[in-house]
Amino acid sequence: MRMTSVHAETARMDFAKLAAKHFAENPKHWTFGELTPGSLLAIRWGLGEDCVLVIRQDDEEPVNFQNIIEGVIARSVRGDRLRAALDALFIEVESEIEQRKTSGLDEDWKPLQLLVDKVREALP
Repeated sequence: MRMTSVHAETARMDFAKLAAKHFAENPKHWTFGELTPGSLLAIRWGLGEDCVLVIRQDDEEPVNFQNIIEGVIARSVRGDRLRAALDALFIEVESEIEQRKTSGLDEDWKPLQLLVDKVREALP
């Protein structure tokens, strides 16, 4: 069991929030903090790159705060693959929409177009 105090965990959480803000503003940064004994170091972490791993330089057990960085979705490898798959789907659906428009099916294509527009709006 690891013994801690509310103050110690509050200090780590405050540092994690500060690091999350830094990472959100600097998407190419992967670490935040100082490399001095006793200081806290934050590392960008997780598959979605939206977690902050907090390590005290003299600690044995790092603390990972998951899903804390706001606005990080499609920068991960998994996100890039999802985005590529959606882009391919959009091309296919838009081709179908054009075929329906040219075949004279005036209203038949509109629901597909609305769906594509909504999904594109939701993506970063």
